[in-house]
Amino acid sequence: MANNDPKINQKGFIQIPILIAIIVGLLAVGGAGYFSFKQYQNYRAGKEEKQQELQNDAIEPEGPTEVSGDGFYSIILESVPSINANEVSLKIKLKNLSVTPFITNLGTDSCTITDSKGRKHLAEFTSETKLKKALLPGEESSIDIVRQRLRASFLQEGEVACSKEGIDPSSLINNEVKCIFNNSGECICEDISTLKINDCIFRITTDGKLASNNWGQYPLTVTIEK
Repeated sequence: MANNDPKINQKGFIQIPILIAIIVGLLAVGGAGYFSFKQYQNYRAGKEEKQQELQNDAIEPEGPTEVSGDGFYSIILESVPSINANEVSLKIKLKNLSVTPFITNLGTDSCTITDSKGRKHLAEFTSETKLKKALLPGEESSIDIVRQRLRASFLQEGEVACSKEGIDPSSLINNEVKCIFNNSGECICEDISTLKINDCIFRITTDGKLASNNWGQYPLTVTIEK
């Protein structure tokens, strides 16, 4: 028999909106909880990142690297080299560790360079510094090497230079292009403009004579740029 009591039916209809309200309330509470959780995660990540930055700031940066050969002398690079039209300027510190009676001259022979295409070349780099005061063992001196020519077009063993029409003479003078004969006897030219100097060879003398161009003693290879 059907129940036609209006009070009972009314009560049933009232319970449905209440149930919907409860569900909506639960969803709202759950959403708020998820939002709070994400906010906490973001806060924690930001805090950890800030702590890491503070730790990194607290770490003292590495100083310039001192390079020594067999304990005779050492060289510290004090400035990043400046390269302008293949003229190089840089500042170094020379220390006499055990050379007797003293060091009078510092010279360079050659450098390994990386060109604009990422290829490595041996370049002639002849610089000569005659010290104003000879360095006794235990003494050191800062030396400025100013605008010394870096011959990036320096011929490697077995290479023969050639000339080719259409090549700007200034690019050859500035050592930005090198022209050589290939294995087929053809003259080929390549761009060798210097991107960076990898390392250079230094030498010293103790008698006032030239130290550059393979004349000096105790060759020492010093990393310039990594």
